[in-house]
Amino acid sequence: MESLATRSFIPIARSAPTRSFLEPIPEAKLESSSIVMFNEEIKGSKEEVKGAPDGQINTNVMTINFGEVEKNNHVATGDPVRCERCMAYLSLYSKYDAVTKTWACEFCDYPNILDLDEDDLPTHSIMTYVDPNQEVPSNPAVISAGTSVIFCIDVSGSMSSTTSCRARMKYMSHSGQITRLESVKLAVDDQLQKLAANVPDTKVGLVIFSDEVRIIGDSTICDYTLSCDLNNYEEVLRIARVLVGSYLTRPLSVTLPEILDKLSEIEAQGTTALGPALLLSIGLLSGQSGSKVILCTDGQANVGIGEMSDYSSNEGSQKIYQSVAELALREGIVISLVSLAEEECRLDLLAPCAHKTGGNLVKIDPTNLSEDFAEFLEEKVIAFDCTIAIKLHRAMKFVIVNPSEVGMDPSVMVKKLGNVVPTLVFTFEYTLKSPEELKQNKIDIAKLKKLPFQALLSYVGPDKLRYCKVISKTQEVTNSHEEAARNINVNILSTHSMRITGDLALQGRIREAQCVTVSYRSLLQGDHDAEETYNRAVRPLEKSVRDETTTVAFRHGHRSDQLMAHVTRTQKFPTKQFKCLTHVDYCG
Repeated sequence: MESLATRSFIPIARSAPTRSFLEPIPEAKLESSSIVMFNEEIKGSKEEVKGAPDGQINTNVMTINFGEVEKNNHVATGDPVRCERCMAYLSLYSKYDAVTKTWACEFCDYPNILDLDEDDLPTHSIMTYVDPNQEVPSNPAVISAGTSVIFCIDVSGSMSSTTSCRARMKYMSHSGQITRLESVKLAVDDQLQKLAANVPDTKVGLVIFSDEVRIIGDSTICDYTLSCDLNNYEEVLRIARVLVGSYLTRPLSVTLPEILDKLSEIEAQGTTALGPALLLSIGLLSGQSGSKVILCTDGQANVGIGEMSDYSSNEGSQKIYQSVAELALREGIVISLVSLAEEECRLDLLAPCAHKTGGNLVKIDPTNLSEDFAEFLEEKVIAFDCTIAIKLHRAMKFVIVNPSEVGMDPSVMVKKLGNVVPTLVFTFEYTLKSPEELKQNKIDIAKLKKLPFQALLSYVGPDKLRYCKVISKTQEVTNSHEEAARNINVNILSTHSMRITGDLALQGRIREAQCVTVSYRSLLQGDHDAEETYNRAVRPLEKSVRDETTTVAFRHGHRSDQLMAHVTRTQKFPTKQFKCLTHVDYCG
């Protein structure tokens, strides 16, 4: 396996036709940034980043755009056929000899003996398999129960801090000034009105927290204040599960007036029991896959489980929020986190809750909340508990950012994606194995004209059934650096740049993240369209990573809220960074 820190990136002179930006892909598919290149020994100029390794660019990048993964076209029952040696899947590109009943695996050349009929052979590059023996949920309400939303709102004393506001708006107690809590009330009010008009069957509840946690729910019964020890994870969760079904009982079309009345009565006081409130909110939604928790806060948790500090490792709190994230993932619940203040809220500790569940993480001005809330509520999860496994030809190996993603076999990558939204784009980078590895494995690359690639998605659909989607592709190879350069897809490379920069930043490898952004910028110099793409899509992330070294958070050994929010957005919505731009066509 090869890490980013051991390689150097080089700018490539390119000339290639352009066309308007690629429309959304209708299904998860594999796309290549260029023809596979075997020869990477090309020298060129480079820009150095102090404290970081020399940079290099590798055009061997592929992307998986999940698009509309929930459209299970070409569905087959039963299990797909796999190679006995390397466990690759029989695909549209596999060569099956019906006379000898042999499939010579395109990944490892192993001669599999199979007795297959023509109907057993895959007919498309994307095949979806479902186990016919799975138990289908008999209660339709279970399948459609993912329509509940809980707004989990910080009402601690700091939420009374004010911001200038010229307009006179609802909930404002003083002309010309609006508090953080009033901004949240205004945004929640706006979204409740829109949900009631557009999706009236949605069930919506409120949970508020300061130094205590209170369930308002949908206002159909009396509020409940959590009376247990807020440091007891299991007890908080037990109480939440006891209360499931009690505080989200009626649709918003019925409960809207009562909820708005309760919302108007909330006042700011006390400290911040964020951890217990978040856990309680998830527990209240148990069994309602597809439901959402939107948490708004302006400060660090300082009461109960998940209590944080700027000046310690916070290992205990980190484990708490990891556990909360895993709980939400198992329940199919999406968590979005909103930080409202200039002060640090330690979003680096909270981030797994959003990343694993398909939620959002933003740090914004309190007066701009409503638009973000709308985005959170409109977005849907198309696949739950998703894991992706990618297989390369045995002549190739992954260039890795996170060592945990690649095990003993450097040609196989496995990554837990959690809940998946339609905007998710996953990229990976690969390279030719060393001459020693090729010789040891008796691989003659001169015989390779095309290389196979395969991705396996294992996920639970909205119907509660587990699916296995196999995506296969072949790609031409070349030893010519010029040929690879002529076929570069700028958007794929830019998307990949954002992903690996973000991954490095999330791991605290800020200097390496800086190196990556500088290297990709160097690659695109001299091409107007490519530079425009980079400036629109990647430049803001590059600036955020560069500025990170000057933050108090960096000096204390963790990541700033601003960086966490920026990385989350660029990794989750890469295609939104490319609006109205052009990209280079690719071959294959």
